[in-house]
Amino acid sequence: MTSSATPNQARALADRISGDAFFSLWLTQRQADPYNPVCAAATRRLYASIWKLWLGHLHRRGLDWTEATALDVAQFLKQLKARRAKASDGSIRVVSEVSQKRYWQLLHWLYCYGKEQNWCATLPSADLHESDRPHKLNDDPTVLDPALWRALPSAFPQTAHSDCYGIRDLVILQLLYEHGLTSEEVRGMRMDDLIRSDGLCSDRSQPAVSGAHIRGSRSCQERVISFSPALRESTRDWLDFRQSQKKYAQREWVFLSDRANQISIRILFHLVSRTIAAAALLADLPLPLRCGPQVIRNTVIREKLDQDWPIEKIMAFAGLKNRESVWRHAKWKPGQGFA
Repeated sequence: MTSSATPNQARALADRISGDAFFSLWLTQRQADPYNPVCAAATRRLYASIWKLWLGHLHRRGLDWTEATALDVAQFLKQLKARRAKASDGSIRVVSEVSQKRYWQLLHWLYCYGKEQNWCATLPSADLHESDRPHKLNDDPTVLDPALWRALPSAFPQTAHSDCYGIRDLVILQLLYEHGLTSEEVRGMRMDDLIRSDGLCSDRSQPAVSGAHIRGSRSCQERVISFSPALRESTRDWLDFRQSQKKYAQREWVFLSDRANQISIRILFHLVSRTIAAAALLADLPLPLRCGPQVIRNTVIREKLDQDWPIEKIMAFAGLKNRESVWRHAKWKPGQGFA
């Protein structure tokens, strides 16, 4: 069934399924989800315990799971804030904000599924007043929190205050942030891959760089990217310095170390991780669990999905071979927003 049910219709349908049976059906389809399956036994037990608490909360109010309202969800979450949990060391602690977010998220997943199946008529988890919602926490380590993502450019090197390698690092970070390139695509970029515009810059002897050919081991990775004005300017600054160094003259790679070697994975990872850490500090945000170049690529792809880019356009943009690759990188599936 694809049409929306009225409250009476949903109630009549749900009379045939208990809360426990509904949870079992939802869990079965989540275990079979090809993009984000619930596989770990501990996770299944956790979800079952949260749902049992929720059903108990409703039962004390004489309500079926299909009759829940936003007020019931708000009261449930308020009780969680006052609840004390026993830790493994025997100490008593409050239920954390992260746990509250996960309780709410599970209810939202279940009620979205129930509404899709026409077993309930409303989404009580979605109708909460903003003050009743748990703080929006990013508990997916494969992408950056939206607030941290927005703050990231503030931690990029500033041209006016950077040495030559700071300018190189700025170009690399802009490429990652704007185009979601892989580490190997950045490291493997050659001088011959750069696309130069026809005209000369007014104050420079070399043509400006307008983009680059991206090459890889798979045919889907072959693509052309266009540089933003800011990226063109920083690239020009780096190439001017690079040209002035005799040790770089015969080297084919765009990005080189101070010893004229191709930039290493270690240097690249260190650059990205320290930049993310600096952005988190500047924005007073927690440091994410993962801080390497891959988390930037994943977040770029996730953003494109949330901006409703067509899947085929994202595949071409990121050099990915199919839809599943797009979803897997961003831990995303149709209908899911930026958590």
